[in-house]
Order: sequence, then C-alpha cells, then structure tokens
Amino acid sequence: MMRYFSFFQKFIKSKNKRFDEKGDNASQGFTIVELLIAIVIIGILAALVITAYGNLQQKARNTSRNTNAKEVAKLITAYITQEGSYPTSGCVGTGYVDWDNDGSLDCNVGTAPAHSPSASDAQLKKVTGGTLPKFDAPPVQGNNGYKYSGYYFVSGQTVDGTPGRAFFQYWLEGESQNCGGITGNMNAAGNTNTASAYAYNQAGATVCRIAVPTP
Repeated sequence: MMRYFSFFQKFIKSKNKRFDEKGDNASQGFTIVELLIAIVIIGILAALVITAYGNLQQKARNTSRNTNAKEVAKLITAYITQEGSYPTSGCVGTGYVDWDNDGSLDCNVGTAPAHSPSASDAQLKKVTGGTLPKFDAPPVQGNNGYKYSGYYFVSGQTVDGTPGRAFFQYWLEGESQNCGGITGNMNAAGNTNTASAYAYNQAGATVCRIAVPTP
C-alpha cells in the first residue's frame, strides 16, 4: 500500500514541478492519460484500505469470540465441579438471534439446529447467580451455506479415546484461525476420537472444539 501511495505522491510532485517551471499556462494541466493513471492509483489504494479494514474487523470479532470461549469454559467447568455431572447438551449463554427465521434463537444453524434458550440454562444459572453470559457476535458462514453462531455444548462424545466425555465448540471467521491458543490438526475431523482441544477448517471458517473436564 505504501508503495502505491509513494508513487502517487511522486506523480503529483512531478506535475507541480512542471507547473512551476513552465508557469501557469492552462495547457500545463493534467492530460487524460495522467488523470486515468491517477484514478487507477486511487482505486488501488481504496481497495487496499478496504481490505485491510475488513481484516482488522474480522480479527476483532474473532478475538471477542475467543475471549467469550474462555468464559464459557470457566462456566461449564464450574458447573461440573459443583454438581458432579455435565449440564444438558445445548447452547450456552444468551444474546442469540433467529438466523434461520424459524421462530427460535439459534446458536448453531445447520443440519441439526440448536436453539436458545436451551435446557441447560437453568442448570448453568446455579453457578452464575442467576445470570448467563451474553454473546452477540454475527454468524459465521460455514459448510453448505449454513450459518454458525455461538457456543454449543455436547456430551456423550469420545475424547482422547475415552467415551462419555464432552466438549463445546464455536466458529471463527476465516480458515486456519487461532482458536485462543488451541493447537492441533487443522484438518477436518468427525465428532469422535478428537483431541482434547483442536480446530479444523470448514468452508471458509475455523471450527474450534474444547474438551471439558470429566465429572
């Protein structure tokens, strides 16, 4: 971007210099070719600025999602510690929107939509004093045109080769994104035989999964 900007500055300075050397004759204005060059440069600069701004916005939204994920992990872990069992599978938190217009608030719009409020809300409120964290990040476009938003808890899974475990998952914009420091394969994986914390790419998005402690 700076290279184009520097070239544009030099171009304008050269025209000013020619203008100063030859006086204020009207014939010394910009030619059509020079104006076209200037327009193209301005267009390139504008495109670069818009792209950079979009990337910054995406990074900010993903950072917010990762921060919220840490809060979700603490909430679920606190419930497991206090109650000695997993909460019911479903959405975690509030602030979701009805993305598929079916009359229910969605935290996972896909082949098997999950809705908010979920059955686990009353359970999780036991460790929060009656309130739940609110998440309002926009949905992430995922596989087959589906939209994904929020944090979805699911139990009865095989994690690290151990059945009966549980994890929660969420989605980030863009592939191969940093899931809050999670390391592991970025390749597609199923719902079983997962690592304790891993991520994989899905049609332009990153799916982050975090296993929770056993009761």
